[in-house]
Amino acid sequence: MALKMGVDQALGTLTSLAGQPWLLALALFAFTLLLEDAAAIAAGLLAATGTIAAPLALGAVLAGTLAGDLGLYAAGRHFARTGWGSRLVARAQAHPAHARLRARAWPAVAAARFVPGLRLPVFTVSGTLRLPFGRFALLVALTIALWTPALFALAMLLGRMSAEALGSWAWIPALLLLAVALAAPRLGGRAA
Repeated sequence: MALKMGVDQALGTLTSLAGQPWLLALALFAFTLLLEDAAAIAAGLLAATGTIAAPLALGAVLAGTLAGDLGLYAAGRHFARTGWGSRLVARAQAHPAHARLRARAWPAVAAARFVPGLRLPVFTVSGTLRLPFGRFALLVALTIALWTPALFALAMLLGRMSAEALGSWAWIPALLLLAVALAAPRLGGRAA
């Protein structure tokens, strides 16, 4: 009962933003900076209910995801320029494993999109290693273009199906889908 009340309250807050689609899109953009996959799922579910137009929701999530990923790269670059960070990077560059890590960086960047829990460390280390920014940004944009719309579309489809089949109980599958998205990074970290 308390869970349903919490979900109803959260949905009520989001519904109150329904009359202000750009504010809701901004909230989705910001949410991606915390949890990209959960934001994509939430956007798909909101689009399924008609709370926000699908192109606006998807655009906000795509833009937020790209901004967050580029921000992680920038944080790594900044860290490498700090006093302590530059000393640490200089020592790492002298290690034989550094060349192997740099040679395998691009497949790791691509895989990080699809493996929960890897984006933060891989994208930050990419900046620290000073991988070429243009190539990094292009690869990240391509993986976002593959993964995020697929996740959004799946959530939208499941949202519509559960609304038709379950009516006022449609929040249960939506809650389960969001719970899986929230738990995935923890589960992925344990499997690695």
